[in-house]
Amino acid sequence: MVEEVRKISMELLDMVDRIVRQNVTNGIALSLYQKFLYPFLERKIKSTPEDLIKQNLQITFDKLKPFFEKKQLHDMVEEGEKLGSPKIKDLLKSEYF
Repeated sequence: MVEEVRKISMELLDMVDRIVRQNVTNGIALSLYQKFLYPFLERKIKSTPEDLIKQNLQITFDKLKPFFEKKQLHDMVEEGEKLGSPKIKDLLKSEYF
């Protein structure tokens, strides 16, 4: 379980890393990020106690959960409409759609 928690944390760091590398166009800033910031964050994740990582992952999950629930509901409505159910978007005026 310890390795799984750390692995998830490292995967999240890698996701953020991809976003940074795709969007930072300043060569100096990107170089500093690659040489100092990313390795620092990687070391901190590896040295952080498992319980603290779990707490932070739970916070992350709680923050992302509403987004994915809305997305899932939206996908289910679209699938239902494809199968012939009435257009729910016309029946309900909601921020989810």
